[in-house]
Amino acid sequence: RVRQDLRSLFATQCPTCKGSGTVKSDAALAAEIARKVHGVAAEGGGRDLLVRAHADLVRYFEAEGREGLEQLQNLVGRKVLIQVGGPGQSREEYDVVAR
Repeated sequence: RVRQDLRSLFATQCPTCKGSGTVKSDAALAAEIARKVHGVAAEGGGRDLLVRAHADLVRYFEAEGREGLEQLQNLVGRKVLIQVGGPGQSREEYDVVAR
């Protein structure tokens, strides 16, 4: 007899870690966002930069990452605004746009 194992019948792959069992830390994601902010700022356009990220990352930037955010704003010479993205947005999804 050939049967699917119970796990495959009753479980699905984690949408956040995609089956790896780990997710990136807040600090690692903040560093990724900083690199993306540098890139968008270098492209020009807009006065401010808007980052839409998961609520956990917004809280990180408001607490431990506040100093890093201030340094980033000084480096790119623009105000960087951080706000919570859309519902269902995973921790590792974010958008950076000039506005």
